[in-house]
Amino acid sequence: MDSHRRLEDVGLSNEASFSELARAILKFREIYERIKGWKQHQVMELEKQRIEFTEDVEFQRMNMLVDAQLEMEKSKREKHFNCSGI
Repeated sequence: MDSHRRLEDVGLSNEASFSELARAILKFREIYERIKGWKQHQVMELEKQRIEFTEDVEFQRMNMLVDAQLEMEKSKREKHFNCSGI
């Protein structure tokens, strides 16, 4: 109940109370804007990390495919060499 005190109990006039309310609203807006900016920065960082991760996975996938293809060609050549050398 203490947080719901009347203006008369606190000793504030209407003008002073409106000024206090306006300051509180402005402070709230500043905090809200700061948090909003921080959140936007975090979203951008996460997106950047997601893109880097996706690129890394794609690079590894391509390397695995190239390695597999090289191994298959090597195996074919060895098989061909062994069959023709008999």
